[in-house]
Amino acid sequence: MGAGDEEITPIRIETDRLTLRDVVAEDVDGFHDYMADPAYVRHLPLDPMDRAEVQALVDRVLLRQAMPPRDRFFLAAIERSSGRLIGEGIFKILDAANGQGEIGWAVAGPDQGRGIATEIGRALIRFGFVDLRLHRLIARCEIGNDASERVMARLGMTREGVLRDHLFACGRWWNSAQWSILAGEIPQDRGGRVEPGHHDLEV
Repeated sequence: MGAGDEEITPIRIETDRLTLRDVVAEDVDGFHDYMADPAYVRHLPLDPMDRAEVQALVDRVLLRQAMPPRDRFFLAAIERSSGRLIGEGIFKILDAANGQGEIGWAVAGPDQGRGIATEIGRALIRFGFVDLRLHRLIARCEIGNDASERVMARLGMTREGVLRDHLFACGRWWNSAQWSILAGEIPQDRGGRVEPGHHDLEV
């Protein structure tokens, strides 16, 4: 199959309570419901997003989804029991040749404190190691975002240190904690189940 001829099939990852799937155009309102909340951006280098900004985000994600080979994945987190969009999972292949990737997540305010972020993170880790066969994954969060650091610890990640003033956004410099996990450290009995045949990835 020649370059540019790859068939893009949707990503779909099932966990106990969630489906992580590729974004669709109809997700705009679901994302806007929580991305407009100031609590969503409290520890992110962003301002609360209005509907037009969320629409532009979804449009960018849809465009990227259609362009192989895929190296970035912005996934909608859908609660299986209700069908509600309650968060997102983010996966980036940073360096395919050296097996390096990055994961991230966000959960709607009303659904925080239920272990949803941990469930998303665990699924992304298995996606990176089991399906993409990467070697090392990192995650970052702002210093002071204790909830995210607790999630990273529960995921079995190791805190590597602090990136000082590594990003200037929203009128200030940001300091972030960086955590990592290696392929050999992935728990064998926990995490998401990636349905075979639901993804087509070139790493």
